[in-house]
Amino acid sequence: MKSLSLLSLLVLAQTVGLCAAPLKVYLLAGQSNMVGQGVVEGEETPGTVKYCAANDKSGKYDFLTDKRGKLTEQDDVWIYYERDGDVLTEKLSARFGRTDDLVGPELGFGAQIQKQEGEQILLVKAAWGGKSLGKDFRPPSAGGETGFYYNELLRCFHDALDNLDKHFPKYKKTQGYEIAGLFWHQGWNDRVNRKFTAEYTSNL
Repeated sequence: MKSLSLLSLLVLAQTVGLCAAPLKVYLLAGQSNMVGQGVVEGEETPGTVKYCAANDKSGKYDFLTDKRGKLTEQDDVWIYYERDGDVLTEKLSARFGRTDDLVGPELGFGAQIQKQEGEQILLVKAAWGGKSLGKDFRPPSAGGETGFYYNELLRCFHDALDNLDKHFPKYKKTQGYEIAGLFWHQGWNDRVNRKFTAEYTSNL
């Protein structure tokens, strides 16, 4: 009886070990600052990704480069981003801004969240410049006409989550996923419209 119990415990331990933690999913949405305007190149230019990496004395930006000084790809952080009609589904790196040579807040956010969670992370990014919450992202709960880009947000999120194994071959259906948070970076187009400013909180 003791042998059987021990065998059962070993089988259970192996089964638990094979069950991967749920994929943590963060939704990144907004307008131009979420799209990403940060410059990558220019080691001598303060503020660029390469300048921060080359002049990092505190270790604050150690996630940007590997030991050889090459910009890193983060193995455990994936990104889904629809840009100019293309669906980008790759490891997170410094190339997911408005163009390949620009970055958005996803770069630092993904690195810090992964360090905190210690698990696989997926960032689903849906962002377009010059959009308002009062009109473009307007949710049904705000009344009036639902914004076109509100529906686009949902379409992007659903495509990413409904097709995880297609977009990310390393994802295992058995692990499942958990929507862990929403990162919203938007506001300028409502700030310059009094009506939109007044209703911003309720719309959000």
